[in-house]
Amino acid sequence: MAENIWPMLPEAQAETEKPPDVPPLFQPVHAFQQAVLESEARFILAAAGTGGGKTTIGARWIVDRIAQDPTALYLVVAPTFPLLRDAALRSFLDLADQGGVIGRMMIQSHTFQLAAGGAVMFRSAEDPRSIESVHVKAGWFDEAGQFTSFAWVVLQARLGRHLGRALFTTTPYGLNWLYEDVYLRWRAGDKNYDVISWRTEDNGWYPPEEVERARATMRPEIFAMRYEGQFVRAAGLVHPTFHTAIVGASTVPGSVNKADARSRYGGIDFGYHNPTAIYNCVLDSDDVLWILDERYVSESTIEEHLPFLRKDTLYVGDPSGSQWIEEITSKGVFVKPGCNDVNLRVQSLEEKVRKNKLRVVRERCPHLICESEVYGYDDRTGKPVKQNDHGMNAIQYVAAYLASQAKPPSPIRLRGKQGSGFGVESARGFR
Repeated sequence: MAENIWPMLPEAQAETEKPPDVPPLFQPVHAFQQAVLESEARFILAAAGTGGGKTTIGARWIVDRIAQDPTALYLVVAPTFPLLRDAALRSFLDLADQGGVIGRMMIQSHTFQLAAGGAVMFRSAEDPRSIESVHVKAGWFDEAGQFTSFAWVVLQARLGRHLGRALFTTTPYGLNWLYEDVYLRWRAGDKNYDVISWRTEDNGWYPPEEVERARATMRPEIFAMRYEGQFVRAAGLVHPTFHTAIVGASTVPGSVNKADARSRYGGIDFGYHNPTAIYNCVLDSDDVLWILDERYVSESTIEEHLPFLRKDTLYVGDPSGSQWIEEITSKGVFVKPGCNDVNLRVQSLEEKVRKNKLRVVRERCPHLICESEVYGYDDRTGKPVKQNDHGMNAIQYVAAYLASQAKPPSPIRLRGKQGSGFGVESARGFR
C-alpha cells in the first residue's frame, strides 16, 4: 500500500473511522464527477465551483490512469507547492491507499515511486522550467486557472511524446489561456477537448446556506466564477480588452522584424526579488506598437540582463531605478526614465488598445499576457493594485513616452564611448 512520508500529511483514516458527515473519497461520485471519469477526450477540463469536488475527482482520475499502466510516468502540478501539498498531494495519497496503489513517497524528489517501476512527479507551476525534460503518459493539473499561459506551453511538450492525456481541475479565474486554449476549442467542436462544468451546490455535501450567503454578498461575476464554475470576464481589470491585442508570431510582418533603430523602443520595470520585466518593441509606420519579446526573471544582475538589451533601442524604464538606468546606460544601452504618473501611463496604453494600435506576440510574451488577465483596480483607492504589474508597468512606460512625443523621433545615432556620457542623439537632441 502507499507509504505516506510527506511531512504534515497523516495516514488516511480507515472508512469506519470517518465521521458520518464526511463523504467517502471513492464512492459515491456525483453525476458531473462521473462524467469526468467517463470522458475519452485527450484534454479534459473540470471547471467547478469551490467545494464542488474537483480535486477529489482529479486524484481519482490520475489513480485510474496509474492502475492502467503502473510502469509509466505521470505528472501532478499545482500553482504553488503549498497548494500542491495541502490539496492535490493529500487527495492523491488518500486515494492511492484506498485504491491499492503500491509505492512510496520520496520527499526530496517530490516523487511517488511506484513499485511496478513507474512514478508520479509532483511539481509547482511557479517555475515552468522546472518541469522540462520529462515525458509523461498523463498529467493532472489542479487549479490550472492559476497557471500562466507559459506553463501550459511547457506542459504540452511534456505530454506530446506519448500523446499523453491531461485533466485540468479548477475554478475559473476569468477569460484567460484556459478559456481560449481549452474551453473555446471544445465549444468549437474539437474532439480532443471536453469540458464538464458544475456548481458548488451540485455537490450535496456542501452547505447550501453558505452558497446563499456568498450569492448575497459577492459581485455577480465573482460568484459566477467561484460558485457556479462559469467563465466570465473579471470586472475591474485595468485593461479589460487587452486580449484583443494578442496575436500569433506568424502575423509579425517582416518589416517589423527588420525595423531600424528609429522604430525600436523598449520598456523596463526594474526588480530583483520581484521580477525585472524587459520588453523589446517596434513602432511601425501605421503607429502600431508591437511587443515582440520579453525577459521576465527574478534575482538577476544587470550583467545577466545585458544580452537581452539591444544597443539600437531606446528603452524607457522605471524612474525610481536611477542607479539601474545609469549603470545600463554606461554599458552602451540607453535607458530614459519613464513617466511616474500611473494614471497617465494607464491612459496611454489603454488608448493604444482602444484604437487597435497594440500587438502582443503570444508565444514570446507569456508573462505579460498572464498579468493582463489579473491586473486590476483596488476598489478602495481606485488605483491599479501593486501586484502582477511588472510587465504591464514596463509597456506602459513605452506607451506613455510615445504619447508624449509630438511626432515620431528622427533616426538615432549613438555618440560617445561606453562609460563616458553615452547618449542617444536625434535631430531634437538627446531623447
